[in-house]
Amino acid sequence: MHNIKAVAIKEFLHLFRDKRTLSLIVFMPFVQLMIYGYAVNTDVKHLATAVYDQDRTYLSRRLVDTFVQSAYFDVVENVNSLGEMRKLIDRGKVKTGLIIPPKFSRDVLSSKGTQVQLIIDGTDSNPANAALADQSVDHRVLRAEGRVGARLGFTHRFSPAPLV
Repeated sequence: MHNIKAVAIKEFLHLFRDKRTLSLIVFMPFVQLMIYGYAVNTDVKHLATAVYDQDRTYLSRRLVDTFVQSAYFDVVENVNSLGEMRKLIDRGKVKTGLIIPPKFSRDVLSSKGTQVQLIIDGTDSNPANAALADQSVDHRVLRAEGRVGARLGFTHRFSPAPLV
């Protein structure tokens, strides 16, 4: 332990005597911070998405199209059950899953509102946060259909918890 302390004192004395090394140690973190602040983009787009459309109507297809047009989601699979969606998420083939319930169009058009479930693979936080950030999808699809007064809610769920 005494040897480590002696080496540390020697290095600090050397550091304060050499002005170039001191300036490098002080200013290099600021330079890196500036470079990484402008060069690194953590915006995640084109998340692989599976869709379980139980309604299969024009309005549910418009919702899926609006997700795809947002550039955050790419529909790579259309599934016919929650089990298929779970397998795709567990195997890492998709990062998000969109579940559109039966009678979706009827509930939206009646202005009573409905819930749409977005299942997100939470094993990687960046794509999960990107999927949660795109909350304006519901407003875009309803506005496109002229149903601005209708309500469309999203229920978020993080996998790998078991799907209901």
